This record gives sequence, structure tokens and C-alpha cells, in this order.
Amino acid sequence: MKKDIKSGVNDLLNNFELSESQLAEFCKLEKDSLLNQTNSNSLLKPKIWMSLLASFLVVGLFLGNALNSQLSDKQKIFEIAAEVSYNHLNLKPLEVAHNQLATVTDYFKRLDFNPLASSQVANLQTSLIGGRYCSIKGNIAAQLRMKDSQGRISTLFESRYNSQDFNMLPNIESGKNPKVVFVDGQQVSLWIEKGLVMALVSSSH
Repeated sequence: MKKDIKSGVNDLLNNFELSESQLAEFCKLEKDSLLNQTNSNSLLKPKIWMSLLASFLVVGLFLGNALNSQLSDKQKIFEIAAEVSYNHLNLKPLEVAHNQLATVTDYFKRLDFNPLASSQVANLQTSLIGGRYCSIKGNIAAQLRMKDSQGRISTLFESRYNSQDFNMLPNIESGKNPKVVFVDGQQVSLWIEKGLVMALVSSSH
């Protein structure tokens, strides 16, 4: 009686046995496979560590650059504040003396911008007394001098904005507050307004 295919396959599998030499060879193949896998993992481990190290270095460089940038910005702000504070304390004679802004600003023919009344000066309760030419970081500027009822002098410096020298200063039209620095007993406020760099120096109270 002929067996069907299914019965034949079952009989073959049931009667299938490996000899001792075949078992030994099979075990050897299994060990070699595991060894190769272990060696492969060992080779991958240095690569993984190198990748992690590279990632840490990139993060470290990024944080280092960010910190240096912040320190650099603070240094630039202080340098500007020190310069305008020095010019405020070492008062030079006014080149134009008048209490009307239009008359004073009309004097500055060499400027490539129009000096403006700043919103930060409106509440100082001071009166304009005149102005003169000066500079900020080598950029030509206008110096507007003011006096309050007690005779205290405040000075507003204005110059055209350029990103190379002034990109770290806040634009108050974007809702930011002026940077305030104290130098030589003076309060120096620095900001950008209407495309101009402005620095207000007054006595620290």
C-alpha cells in the first residue's frame, strides 16, 4: 500500500538522527557563529564610543561658543558704556547751545541720520541745553546735553545703527528693555530705537 506524501515526510522526520560526528560538527558551527557575533559586537563597541564622544564634543563646542558669545556681548556693552560715560564726565564745550531740539539737530550737517527725541528721555524732567559732535565705537554721533531743575547734567548719545558694533543692544520697539550698566558712578542705558543707537548717561541715584 502506497503512503501519501504527508505520511512519508513524517516517517522521514521521525526516523532522522544525527551521527556523533555530525553532532560535533554542528556544535562547532554554533560556537563559531557565536564567536563571530561576539567579535562583531566588540568591533562595534569602539565605534559606538567614538560616536558618543563626537556627540559630546559637538555639544561642548556649542555650549562653549554660546558662553563666549555672551561674555563677548557683555564686554562690548561695557566698552560702549565706558566710552560714553567718559565723554559725559569730561564735558567739552557745546558746539550749539539751544533748548529747541529742531535748532540743535539742524546743526549736525555732517551726520547721515537725523537725531531724534527718544521715548526714554521723556520722563527725565530735563531741558535740552545744546549739543556737539562725538563718536561711539568710532562711529560719528550726536551728543545732546540736558539739565534738570537741580542742575544735574544728563547726556544722550545717538549714532546710526550697524550690526557689527551694536548687534548686542536691545531694540525697545520689539518690547525689550534698555541695557543698564553702571560705570564711574554713572548710570548708562543703552538701546536701539528707530534705527538709531542711543546711550543715555545720568548720575546714579
